[in-house]
Amino acid sequence: MTALFFISTLVHAFIIPCAVESSPSLHPHTSNATDEQALFAFKSAIEYDQFNSFATWTSNVSFCNWKGISCSHRRQRVVSLNLSTVGLVGTISPSLGNLSFLRILDLSQNDLRGHIPHQLGSLSRLQIVYLYTNRLEGSIPTTLSACHSITHMSLWENYLAGEIPSALGFLPNLVSIRLGRNNLTGSIPDTLGNISSLNYLDLDENNLDGYIPWELGMLSQLSHLRLAFNHLTGGIPSSLSNCTSLQGMSLIENHLSGEIPTKLFSRTIHLTELYMGANNFSGRIPFTLFNCSQLQILELADNRLSGIAPSELGKLRRLERLYLWGNQFTSGSTASLSFLTALINCSLLREIDYAHNHFTGHIPSSVGQLSTHLELLGLDENRIIGDIPSQIGNLTDLTMLGLGSNLLTGEIPSAIGLLQRLERLYLEYNNLQGKIPMEIGQVKSLGLLALHHNNISGNIPDSLAHLQQLRYLFLDANLLTGTIPSGLGECRKLEALDLSYNKLHGRIPPQLAALTNLHSYFNLSNNFLEGPLPAELSKMDKVQIIDISANQLTSFIPRAIENCQALEYLNFSFNKLEGPIPDSLEKLQYLKVIDFSSNNLSGRIPLTLEKLRALQYLNLSINKLSGEVPKDGVFKKLNATSFTRNLGLCGPWVMLPPCFAPNRHLKSVFIPIGIAVFVICSVVMFSLWRCYVRTRSMTLQTFEIGAPKITFQELLIATDGFNEANLIGVGSFGKVFRGALRDGTMVAIKVLNILDEYARKSFDRECNVLRRVRHRNLLKIITSYSDPDRKALIFPLVANGSLDKYLYPAGDEISQGQLFQLDLIQRLSIAMDVAQGMEYLHHRCFAQVIHCDLKPSNVLLGEDMTAYLIDFGISRLCLGNSTDSYTSTHILKGSIGYIAPGLSSIC
Repeated sequence: MTALFFISTLVHAFIIPCAVESSPSLHPHTSNATDEQALFAFKSAIEYDQFNSFATWTSNVSFCNWKGISCSHRRQRVVSLNLSTVGLVGTISPSLGNLSFLRILDLSQNDLRGHIPHQLGSLSRLQIVYLYTNRLEGSIPTTLSACHSITHMSLWENYLAGEIPSALGFLPNLVSIRLGRNNLTGSIPDTLGNISSLNYLDLDENNLDGYIPWELGMLSQLSHLRLAFNHLTGGIPSSLSNCTSLQGMSLIENHLSGEIPTKLFSRTIHLTELYMGANNFSGRIPFTLFNCSQLQILELADNRLSGIAPSELGKLRRLERLYLWGNQFTSGSTASLSFLTALINCSLLREIDYAHNHFTGHIPSSVGQLSTHLELLGLDENRIIGDIPSQIGNLTDLTMLGLGSNLLTGEIPSAIGLLQRLERLYLEYNNLQGKIPMEIGQVKSLGLLALHHNNISGNIPDSLAHLQQLRYLFLDANLLTGTIPSGLGECRKLEALDLSYNKLHGRIPPQLAALTNLHSYFNLSNNFLEGPLPAELSKMDKVQIIDISANQLTSFIPRAIENCQALEYLNFSFNKLEGPIPDSLEKLQYLKVIDFSSNNLSGRIPLTLEKLRALQYLNLSINKLSGEVPKDGVFKKLNATSFTRNLGLCGPWVMLPPCFAPNRHLKSVFIPIGIAVFVICSVVMFSLWRCYVRTRSMTLQTFEIGAPKITFQELLIATDGFNEANLIGVGSFGKVFRGALRDGTMVAIKVLNILDEYARKSFDRECNVLRRVRHRNLLKIITSYSDPDRKALIFPLVANGSLDKYLYPAGDEISQGQLFQLDLIQRLSIAMDVAQGMEYLHHRCFAQVIHCDLKPSNVLLGEDMTAYLIDFGISRLCLGNSTDSYTSTHILKGSIGYIAPGLSSIC
């Protein structure tokens, strides 16, 4: 190895320089005049000089006095060319290779394009080459390895491609090399381990793959190693423990795996920053890491690390940011999060994020003794129980508090009102009860208030009007009553407002509708709001989504809605609106979705809607519209389902009855004919409606805007023609196949037997439920397919299959040794997931849903063993005092060996 390195060094020291210097494109005998000619050639390759840097570059002025040029005193030769950040546009001339005395080349932060000239390899005296933040492309010239004097090379943030030349490993004086933010491919050359002087190695944000070379552990002077945002695989070489000068290491967003070597941090006592998130590391945090007493930032998020959250982190007294979210840490046997108590010793902590782990137990009251500098505390997406301790009000510097998606109970403590700097508050997906405390109105800097999906009741406090910095307000899916306080109109910085799925009544305050800074969405749907739509809606010229559906609004749709120029989604469905559809909607050129269904709208459909080029979905069904349906634009893609139950509409191009224009001279003849046609059309419309009810297609907008469309041909391709080899389940109404969509998404495709009347009803019922429910323990549907001959539901393929195989393994699985076992904690976790899903269906859904077929085979387990309920084919939907029309009360429902308790009772 040593002999090979010696020979390679001789080759790069003598043979390559000779070859480069003998190039016919370069002057064998350079001189002062040669330097001037080279600079003029460089200037001629520049197309645009934004700041007129070449104003002094004339033959009347000595080139040593030109801007950006420095010369040696004795020979008057160019030693430095520095034109950084002067707005140059063009290419780098190969003539720079003739500046044989050049030591510093800095053309960084311009708009230079093209390739890096290989002639730069002839600059044997070159020490610093800075070409970062340009638009250079092509590969890194191998000839640069002949520039043995180079100490600093930065080609960062360009469009360079190809592999990193292994010859760069023979630059003996290199201290810093930055090649990040390019499109480099291939592996990291192990020859880089030869550069004993190397202090800074930056290869971030490329497309590098392969392993991290073991030879990098030979860089004893290395202080910063940056390999983030690549495609590196394998483990971390333990040899990096020899890099005793290491201060910062970043390996974020790769495909690294395995356990973190215990030896890795045994001698890296100077380490201050460690970024290893978004990989596949497993096992525990090495105990040697707790000896890195200088550590300030520890980022191990989004991995598969496990074990009890280490209390030893409290030894890292200089720690400022701790990110361990998205792992599999647990609380241990204690009933509280004791690891938080250990962090009291870290008095400099500013951010703690333990979200999305497996923590259980209570939040200790000692949380109030954490660092007074703490700005972020993330504990959401765990299984934390109990009350929120009032001591949390001591953390007065908090700007973000995340406690959502837990099992917290009790009331929201008024002490949160003491957090005057709070910008974001997440308390969603818990079992918190009580009212919103008035003290929240004291948090003057609050930027986001998220209390959705709880059981919060009472009125929306008027004190929220004091939150002048509030940008996002989410109070949806609660039990809020009363009216919407007009004082919310004082929150001038609001960008998103969601008060949906509550029990609010009264009118929409015009002050609220006049929030001109709203640009995300305005959602008041599924309440009991009444009165007219406020004309002030027209002032929301930045808002993208307006949803006021499922209320009791009356009067007209205001024409001034045309002023909402950024609008993409508009939903006024399920109200009592009347009058015409305003033709001014044509000015909303970004509009993708319009849903005015289930109102009392009348008049003709404006022809101007044809001009909405972005429009993808239109639903005008169940109104009193009349006249001819337009033919162009989005109307070419629609069918009768968009216009059903508008008896006055006609248009065979959308599968509606034809339109007639009677001749007045033959009026006496056409009157009886018209009556007959009317009767026939009515029968046809009624038949079409009945056909729609029985075979209606649940298209992508039925479930979620943006869901993929799918054809039957794609289903055939995805399942290899419904090959039995892809069969993963058989039910009463059909079969379930495994498949892959065109984007590679693995899915489960439930194909129903269309010849079975009950299968068709099962499809309709399941669609009716799935389109309106949303919960983390209910399997989310991707899309569906339906035509008169076929019906299918497409779900994501869940990694661990059904609970049934864990509880009751089949004989062949036992004989093959494929036993699936669950420990007590997993069983409790699955039971809690199922209970939460059922509790949502029974008490927190849009209407009470009785599953009717809850059994182990209808519980799927995700990759992290999260449980999901499936199969709503025989469920019962309770709306008010009656069940849904799909339910047959005289047919016994369930599976052999299982019938839902209380099935015969009435909702």
